[in-house]
This record gives sequence, C-alpha cells and structure tokens, in this order.
Amino acid sequence: MRTFFDRLSLMVKVAIAPTLVLLCLMSVALYSLWTSRETSQTLERLTKQSMVHVVMVAEVQERVVAVNGLVMQTVAYTGAGLKPAIIKALDEKIAAELKTTQQRIDRLREAMAQGDADAVSRLTRLDAAFKTYTKSALDTVDMKDADLATAAIYMSAADTAYQETRGLLSEQFNGEVEQAKHSGELTTESLSTGNKASLTLAAIALVIGMLVTWFTAREIVRPLKSAVGIARDVAEGNLSLRDVQAGSDETGQVLRALGEVTQRLNGMIANIRSGADQIDTAASEISIGNNDLATRTEQTASALQATSSSVADLSNTIRLNADTAMQATQLASSASNVAKQGGTDVAEVVSTMEAISVQAKRISEIIGTIDGIAFQTNILALNAAVEAARAGEQGRGFAVVASEVRSLAQRSSEAAKEIRGLIGASVEQVAAGTNKVHAAGQTMQRIVTSIEQVSTMVAEISRATAEQADAIQGVNDAVSDMDRNTQQNAALVEESAAAAESLRVQAAGLVQAVSVFLIA
Repeated sequence: MRTFFDRLSLMVKVAIAPTLVLLCLMSVALYSLWTSRETSQTLERLTKQSMVHVVMVAEVQERVVAVNGLVMQTVAYTGAGLKPAIIKALDEKIAAELKTTQQRIDRLREAMAQGDADAVSRLTRLDAAFKTYTKSALDTVDMKDADLATAAIYMSAADTAYQETRGLLSEQFNGEVEQAKHSGELTTESLSTGNKASLTLAAIALVIGMLVTWFTAREIVRPLKSAVGIARDVAEGNLSLRDVQAGSDETGQVLRALGEVTQRLNGMIANIRSGADQIDTAASEISIGNNDLATRTEQTASALQATSSSVADLSNTIRLNADTAMQATQLASSASNVAKQGGTDVAEVVSTMEAISVQAKRISEIIGTIDGIAFQTNILALNAAVEAARAGEQGRGFAVVASEVRSLAQRSSEAAKEIRGLIGASVEQVAAGTNKVHAAGQTMQRIVTSIEQVSTMVAEISRATAEQADAIQGVNDAVSDMDRNTQQNAALVEESAAAAESLRVQAAGLVQAVSVFLIA
C-alpha cells in the first residue's frame, strides 16, 4: 500500500481525500435522487392511475344515475299523456346514454385490466349487471307505449339491475380510494428509509475523508523535511554526496532534484578549480596572440584603403560609360522615329503615284473613244463625198463640206494618236516611278528595322553598363565596409588584450572563491 501511494503524484495525493468525500457525497446525492425519483414515480402513478380510475368510476356512477332517471321520466311522461314527439326524443336520448355509459364501462375495464384480481372480477360483474339493466331499461321503453303495467314489470327488473350496478360501482370507488391511500403510506415509508440511508452514507464519507486527509498530509510532509535538510547543507557549503530515497510524486522529485543539484554542484566546483589555472595560462597566450593580430590587422587596413581608392576610380569610369550609352540610346531612338516618319511619307507618295497611274489609264481610255469617233467621222465624210459626187452640181457644196470634215477627222485622229503615245509614255514612267518608290519604301523599312535593332543593342549595352556600375559600387561599398571593420577589429584586438589580462586576474579570484566549498 505504501509503495503504491509513493508512486502517486502530489496532485493525485492532494486530490484523493476531497475526491473520496465528493464521491461519497455524490453517492448520497444519487441515492437521494433515486429515492426522490421513485417517490415521484409513485406519486405520479397514484395520480395518473388511482385518481384517474376514481374519476372514471365516479363518472360511470353519475351516468348510471342519470340514465335511470331518464327511464323513470319517460314512463312518467307516457302515463301523463305528453306529446309523442317529446317522448320519442327522450327515448332516443336514453338509448344514446345507455350506449355511452357502456362504452365508459368498457374503457374502465381496459384501464384496470392489469389491476388486482378483485377489481377485475368486480368490473366483470359490473359489466354483466349494467348489460342486464340496459336490456330491462330498453324493454321498459319499448313496452310503455303498449302497456304500462307490463312496462312496470320490466321497470322493476331494471331497478334490481340498477341497484346491483350502483353497489358494484360503490365497491369499486371505495377500493380505488383505499389503494391510493395505501400507495401514499408506501411513499412515506420509502422517503423515511431514504433519509436514514443518506445520513448514514454522509457519516461514512466524513470519517473516510478525515482518515485519508491525515495519511496524505503525513506522506507529503515527510519528503519535504528531507528536502529542507539538503537545502540547508547546500546553503552552508556542504556539497558532499549522499544517498537520497524518495517516492515518485512531486515532493520526491524535488528531493531527488536537490540530490542531483548537489552532485552537479560538486562536479562543477571541481571543474572550476581545475579550469581556473588553465584560464590563467590561456589568458597569457591570448594576450601575445592579440599583439601579433593587431600588427597584421593594421597592414590589412592599409591594403584595403588602397583597394578602395582603385575601385572608386573604376566605378566613376563605368558610370561615365553608362551615361554615354544612355545618350546613344536616345539618339538611336530619335533616328528610328525619323526613319519611321520617312517610311510613312514614302508610303503616301506610293499611294499618290498609284492614283496618278489610274487617272492616266482613264485618260487613255477616253482618247481611244475620241479616236474611234474620228474614225467614224472620216467614214461618214467619205460616204458624204460619194453621195455629193452622185448629186453632181447640186452636191458640190456638200462635197466641199465633207472634204473639210474628213480633213478635221484625220487631224483629230492624228492628235489622238500623239496624245495616246504621250499618255502611254507617262503611264510607263509613272509605273517605273511607283516601282522605285516601292523599292525605296522597302529600303526605308529595312533602315527602320536596323535602327531599331541598333537602338535595342545600345539600350542593352546601357543597361549592362548601369548594372556593372551598380556592381562596382557594391564592391566599393563592401571594400569600404571591410576597411572600416578592419580598423574596428584593430581596436577590438587591443581591447581583447586588456580583457585577457583582466580574465587572468578574475580566474585567480574564482579559485579563491570556490575553495570554501566542501566536496567529496
């Protein structure tokens, strides 16, 4: 039991007592809840079953009395000679009430079918008695119109069945009341038993909680006392090794941790003592090495200053080349724009000459038409001359006119031929000019393409030169940083020499400080 308890965590140990008490109290609460639930169910059963049964029996009693009164009323109405319509309506109501009452009895039997044997037997007899009453009552209603004396005989039989029915209903009502009273007594007894059990469980929970709390407190305090003893020895400088036995809980872990701390402090102090002398020797060697490093650092700083100056000059030269390349890029771009404008103008000239060529061809067609007209005029003039010759003296004047017309037609034909020749030569020259302009346009386009390629190449050269300038500037900055860092390193080397001397002095003081500890 003790070994198992030692393996538990501190949180579990602390929580055991209140947990047990809570469990016991929960058991008491659950038992009380169960008792209350049983009582509630009993009361509910008493309310839903016994009281419902009582109400149902009372309702049947009320209906039996009412229907019996209606039977007596209809016999009295018949003997008094009231209107048949009133008596007929009353008879129909009696039949309906008898049927409804029988249905209520059937439902009462169904509701109490699972009850005790006496109640079931009593309800069976009630059903038989009411059916007998129903038959006698209906016979009385049927016979009253024919013979009141015979109806009175049936009425007597109905009254006997009525009395039996009422007696059975009274017995059933009293039985349901007694059962409800008995259920109430059982409920009261159950509540009393539950209260006694709850008090007993609460007392047991209190005793168990006190015992577990005392045992837990003792097991927690014992390792804490051992931990306090170890801490006091460490505070006094006693780091001698000791055997620590503790459990697995947090207090045991604290105790073991203190033992481990003592052991590690023991080894640490021993290492400090042995390392302090080594630190003194190393500090002297560091001081000598720092002096040599300071000399070499100063030489490196001088070389870096010269390198930084050269890189700065190179950076300025490359920056100048980059500016020149940028100007060349701008000039190439301007030339490309001018060449593009020239190409546009040449294209417009080509369009104009093509329009002139089309107009010249149109003029040539018109001149051909004029030549045809002159040819036809010449033929007409010849025909007119022939006709004039046939006419003799009367056609002499007409012959002269025809001769003049023929002469004009010949001159028009010759002029048209000359114009056609000139127009043809002009068309050929325009076609040749158009071809040359086309060739010039293509040449101009190639010039534009070449200039654009040159512009692109110059732009790439400019960009590359700018990148080189940036790279050289980066190198220059890096060299400047190296120069600055080297100078700072020189200062740090001097400081390191002073720190090494200070370290040697502090190591001696450390050896003296740890000598107060007692180690194994």
